[in-house]
Amino acid sequence: PLPIVGNLLALKSDMRSLFVTWRRQFGDIFSLYMGGKYVVVLNGYDTIKEALVTNGDVCSDRPEYFYDVASGIPAKGVAFSSGSYWKEQRSVVLAILRTFGIGTNILAKKIMDERTSFVDC
Repeated sequence: PLPIVGNLLALKSDMRSLFVTWRRQFGDIFSLYMGGKYVVVLNGYDTIKEALVTNGDVCSDRPEYFYDVASGIPAKGVAFSSGSYWKEQRSVVLAILRTFGIGTNILAKKIMDERTSFVDC
């Protein structure tokens, strides 16, 4: 890999065939650098299941995003966080959404009422 760009120059428009070739050459697990980011590629049902289900606690964290690295300010919130912080944020967001009727029949009734009002106009 080249500095900064990594393996990006090797990635052709037909990445699928390139990855198939690399799978034959390197096996079900191989890695590459995409713009300086280390990426692990998993191939095959059994390999993916082992990584994401059997060892899910090891593979479940989210990577740092470019924004985090470039600004030095870690991105927070449900979309960008992970681990215990993500669980806490998710609980708060779901509680707030439930007060607005998300996930309940109350919201469905409100939508149907609005739809009926709109159609009657």
